[in-house]
Amino acid sequence: MHHEREKKYGDPHRKSQKAKTIPERFWEKVDAEGDCWEWTGALSGGYGQFRTEAAVSRGAHRWSWEHLVGPIPSSMQLDHLCRNRGCVNPDHLEPVPQRTNVLRGYGAAGRQRHRK
Repeated sequence: MHHEREKKYGDPHRKSQKAKTIPERFWEKVDAEGDCWEWTGALSGGYGQFRTEAAVSRGAHRWSWEHLVGPIPSSMQLDHLCRNRGCVNPDHLEPVPQRTNVLRGYGAAGRQRHRK
């Protein structure tokens, strides 16, 4: 735990260090070398997870969209057009209703739709 705090906030014995901002912490976990911007931090179900203020865990792709594009309408979900759940590139995301997201996906409903 000590090493995690030091990694996040710096060495407590060095007075000149300041805590990293939330955007700094976010972008150090993104590999933007390829077309997809790969999340290199924690994953849950293949989706990037990012802790913001007050240790609230959020979808990394959602954080990326909201900070680079704008708010996500409350009735919408972000669909990964690239089919890569670990991608946080907003050009690869599209706000869609849940039904559309499910039908486009690879779950049971998506597989049934793709067979037709």
